[in-house]
Amino acid sequence: VIEIGKRLILAKELVQYGDWQAWLEDNFNLSLRTARQFMQIAERFGEKSDSQERQTSAVLNQSQMVEMLSLPEGEEEKFIEELAAVGRVVAEMSVKMLRAEIQKYKAKLAVEQASVSTKKVEKPVSSVKTVDSGSDTSSDTGVAEVSLTVVENSKTDSSTRAC
Repeated sequence: VIEIGKRLILAKELVQYGDWQAWLEDNFNLSLRTARQFMQIAERFGEKSDSQERQTSAVLNQSQMVEMLSLPEGEEEKFIEELAAVGRVVAEMSVKMLRAEIQKYKAKLAVEQASVSTKKVEKPVSSVKTVDSGSDTSSDTGVAEVSLTVVENSKTDSSTRAC
């Protein structure tokens, strides 16, 4: 799958702009979606050394590699290692089991990122201006506290930021 994806990437570079889908229909017996998945797999897993690439393609089937694409880039090895540490082998999992493990892993990553994002950052300053009930007052505390809040759907709203 990785090698097919690499060849599709090369072919796409050679095909004139706008002719890719027609070229695929003429030269590739699978769907456009499958071609895209193969190319994504090649980009994600084909960047490794040849021995790592062979190991990945030897132990994971196509469906498992497609599921692994939903992990954040660069987290694949850590995910596999964490499962191995508790006796779980990705290559032996069904796609349904793998999907559930990936969801748990991504939820764990989100919690870790949220805890890092909400920690207070202290920065020495000479003076801090605070606004209290519409009036400006100054205080010389020597420390400015910044609190970041994670907002769902990555939208930021001035009312959700505390500075």
